[in-house]
Amino acid sequence: MRNKGKSAAFMLAVAVVLAMTTMWLPSAPPAAQGSDAVNGTYSIELLTPDGYVTVGTEEFGKYPQAWELWLPAGHGSEVTLHLTKQADGLGFADSLLVDAVAPAASSTYVEKKLALNDLDVLEITSEGLELHYTGVTTGRITLTALIEPEETDAHPFYLDSQFVDGQYQSVSAVYGMDNFGTMAVDDSPGELDPAAAFVVYETKPTTGHPDGNAWIWLSHDADYLYAALEWGSDNTFDYGEDFFSVIAQTPDGLKEFTQWSDRGDYGQAFFAYTDLLPYQHMCYQMAIPLAELGNTGGPIELGFALYGTAGVSTNVSLSVSGTHTFPAAVVGYAPLTPLTVDAENLDPSWGTYQLDITLSGADAGSFVLDPTSITNIPAGGKESFTVVPDTGLPTGTYTATVTASWATSPTTRLSVGFDVSFTVTPASPKALVGANLEGIEGAVGARTITVTVADTYNEPITLTCDLGGVKKTATRTGNGDVSFDYTAAELNVLPPGWFNIVVSSAATTNNQAIAETIVGTLTINPPPLTLTVIQHFGTWTGSGTATGIIDGPYDKFMNLYLGNSPVGAGNFKVAEGSTVITLLENYLKTLADGSYAFWAEFSGGTIYLDLTVERPVAKPLFPQTGDGASSMGWLAVLLLSAAGLIGVLKWHSRQPGTLI
Repeated sequence: MRNKGKSAAFMLAVAVVLAMTTMWLPSAPPAAQGSDAVNGTYSIELLTPDGYVTVGTEEFGKYPQAWELWLPAGHGSEVTLHLTKQADGLGFADSLLVDAVAPAASSTYVEKKLALNDLDVLEITSEGLELHYTGVTTGRITLTALIEPEETDAHPFYLDSQFVDGQYQSVSAVYGMDNFGTMAVDDSPGELDPAAAFVVYETKPTTGHPDGNAWIWLSHDADYLYAALEWGSDNTFDYGEDFFSVIAQTPDGLKEFTQWSDRGDYGQAFFAYTDLLPYQHMCYQMAIPLAELGNTGGPIELGFALYGTAGVSTNVSLSVSGTHTFPAAVVGYAPLTPLTVDAENLDPSWGTYQLDITLSGADAGSFVLDPTSITNIPAGGKESFTVVPDTGLPTGTYTATVTASWATSPTTRLSVGFDVSFTVTPASPKALVGANLEGIEGAVGARTITVTVADTYNEPITLTCDLGGVKKTATRTGNGDVSFDYTAAELNVLPPGWFNIVVSSAATTNNQAIAETIVGTLTINPPPLTLTVIQHFGTWTGSGTATGIIDGPYDKFMNLYLGNSPVGAGNFKVAEGSTVITLLENYLKTLADGSYAFWAEFSGGTIYLDLTVERPVAKPLFPQTGDGASSMGWLAVLLLSAAGLIGVLKWHSRQPGTLI
């Protein structure tokens, strides 16, 4: 609330108007006003050559909401829509656009109302409204609208007046009879200066209407007290439900002077546009005879009441709504942090008197409130209380309802509340084993596996130990360890290898089940492998293969190496009996003459196989270069051969009939 004097300078008045602009045009009701129940539906129909067809139907409540839908395929660039309401309460549309374009209505009033989301709403009746659109492309329809409930439990805004148990108790504003002048009371609102308002209130309805300001002007002359109101929160006309009251202290006590939207003895009511706001809102002008006030010229104590289905359903709002779920805790939990709840009085002039805070429901005794009552929340003020789950609760889920209530009359109480929920979960035990187990030489022998269970509650827990398919159970009592005794006969049936020790348990009252958990391992080593060479590869002389034989298990042979390099699967073959390894000819031809040490790898051991490559050397017919040791002998042989040949030829020439 803010008081303004008549003598304020003009520049100050301009500054005040500019500063207040953002309050005059809220974008939407605040979310804190509550959930929106469905009050009815709107339907949109499209005119086709065969008549109207329904495009869509949507539910609406008291808060403005946007609905988007699309015209069916094949629509033209010009369309005609029919908007209808199916509800008993009043319905109001803020905008209805097609491709973000306003309707080309025959009435500029309708087009103005539906062109923007600006709080300038248009009433939509059950008969509906036909609208024509041009320049349609995509066919995207957007409707922003609301539907009021048929009945509402909202009460008026009591401003500078205390209203308790159906009666006015007091008023707190004072008009000092310092603004002499006549105020028009006719069939249209006057042009009033906001800076000259007697008082400006901020109102926050819970009825779906926008937050806004209520400007009240006062003046007087010799005969009348004049009062005028412009109310930004009341942007709907509600057929006789709306009113503006001036409550004055008179010699006979408090007296209420009321002007309804459609009746009254003191003035006029209008649903109008003014210079203050760009949307239609309720305005009132009243002239109250000073004689009825019993005024003799002194200050007047007064207050005001406003209603226009713009009101408050309750005058207390809690900072928590719906269901508050406390973080789940494990059984044996430490005390939790309480939830602090703020109770705010939304009424700027009406105190709540005593606020009682209670718990209800089957688990009400599982939660703690502090305090359980608040003497009074002053107008516009806040008070707090806390709620927290009690300590020591066993496993389970606990729910309750927290209610804050207060009396509005001897027979009526208003209340607001929310639910609380809290879950206590079983402990999460862990199974731990101290060390892994190992067997040697293929024989394990008897083994004892000791498992430690870490948990909050030392309840008896029955565990199962699974070791390579050999299962045993044992029960932990108190806080002791659990031992599983395996005999040598049970374990020696296991082949060499690596086995998980898997422990699990069923759930108990305060402990969750232990899922199958690997807590260790058992390793059974194979016995050492004995390998003997029966036959080495021997000497390869240039052709064929080379075969080595090893006295060792064929199924455990892994690979053949020369040095650090594998020979390669295409260079040898392996056969049973015991293990027969044959080096192939193409591979042997790649080896130079010399000695080689191959080694065969088995699972569990290795062994070497020797190979010698020795190709034969051919003797030359003639001496080789550098063979000087026997050159003289060769020369003698040549000379003797030549002499013998000459002798034969001479002998032959002496024979009869020869040519030589």
